[in-house]
Amino acid sequence: MHLHRLRGGLLGASVLLFVLIVAAGPASADSLVYLKDGNVWIANADGSGARQFTQHAYNWAWPSEDDSGNVVAVGGLQRNNPDGSDSSGSSEVYRFQPDGNEIGGAMPTWGSYSTPACPTYGPRDVRVSPDGSKVAYSEFICGSEGTALWTPSDSTSLNFPNQPEGQKDYGQPSWVDSSHFVATHVGTTFGNAQWFVHDVSQGEYAGGGWSEDQADGTGFQAVINRQGTRMAVFNQDAANWTDGHPRSVKLLVYSAPDLATAETADWSDECSVTLDATKYPDPNTISPSFSPDGTKVLWADSDGVKVAAVADVAKDGSGNCTNVGPATLIAGGSEPFYGAGKVARGAANPNQPGATPAGAVLAQFTVAPKHPRVRHKIVFDAGKSTAAKSYAWSFGDGKKGKGRRVKHSYRKAKTYKVTLTVTDAAGKHAKITHKVKVRR
Repeated sequence: MHLHRLRGGLLGASVLLFVLIVAAGPASADSLVYLKDGNVWIANADGSGARQFTQHAYNWAWPSEDDSGNVVAVGGLQRNNPDGSDSSGSSEVYRFQPDGNEIGGAMPTWGSYSTPACPTYGPRDVRVSPDGSKVAYSEFICGSEGTALWTPSDSTSLNFPNQPEGQKDYGQPSWVDSSHFVATHVGTTFGNAQWFVHDVSQGEYAGGGWSEDQADGTGFQAVINRQGTRMAVFNQDAANWTDGHPRSVKLLVYSAPDLATAETADWSDECSVTLDATKYPDPNTISPSFSPDGTKVLWADSDGVKVAAVADVAKDGSGNCTNVGPATLIAGGSEPFYGAGKVARGAANPNQPGATPAGAVLAQFTVAPKHPRVRHKIVFDAGKSTAAKSYAWSFGDGKKGKGRRVKHSYRKAKTYKVTLTVTDAAGKHAKITHKVKVRR
């Protein structure tokens, strides 16, 4: 282990002792939230009792849950703002009661105020604190390096106490308790700590930072359980990508038998699990979290939501975990999160955004396959658009198209902005733009 002191110094022993003694919620009440078919879903911790939580597709992303069962997610439509700027979808933070009814109004993010001079997409890695009082997330403001921010959960404007710029060059925040989150360095590190634990009562870059020899890829993300005794790191090597996925992806498991003394805290190498790299075309959406009791890790690959028990681990002579077997918990699910809230049945018609007024023209489209490749036909389907009579496509490479369902291929591997404009019988227009990443 290599410790690195960040600006503001290491966390005090009392802070880490507090982390160590945080009690987990009762296992019987645990649940998980995740995305599926454009909506947020909720299920029991074992995957049973799954039901759709949001009622309308609204560009939902990054759901998480506090210990009272309240759900937080980002959503929103792409739009033109009154000041002439425009915002991508999934730029606002929404909160919901366990029964599905919305709490307050939408919370704006920097993505809500995107302009050509400061292009900013919606937040990623959105996580609500266990007590529900705070929301943390990653954001790339003005196209710059990423930053990890937190805001009070009842904010109605941009509100980042003690952190004007956030934890710059770090992202993927994950709450350890309701006052501390672990943040991961964005990209390859050069003398920086790979992770650090931030105390929300302090300013920017305040916390204990460290790096681990095993996590030597071009990207990684760490989560720590509430008890402070386990850390899970998803380590991926994205250099020289082939077939649209990293060269390798591993789950690294660490333990800390004595976190009470901050200056001597030492994460011990336990073991590693080699994952199928072909199932991780976008490692940034792995979305890991620990179960409230700290015994299991949840994440997602292209098959769905995965889970692995890590309470007791063993390793062979090569350092491989011999008793950690990932299993698919929710087929087709993505961006999962473990919570301690009890699954509520929900109201029949909850108060939620995203409902389309009768007769309104709405542009929507899907892309197949999900991970397209160069020179392969891609199907763009606008069948879920409403009240549309004509369909016009701009594929981002100078090519255009017409029709509800069209096919197109690209010659170069890059990310394209594909725009669909639909028009109804009265001449009213609606449009939507999605980024489509095409690989070799």
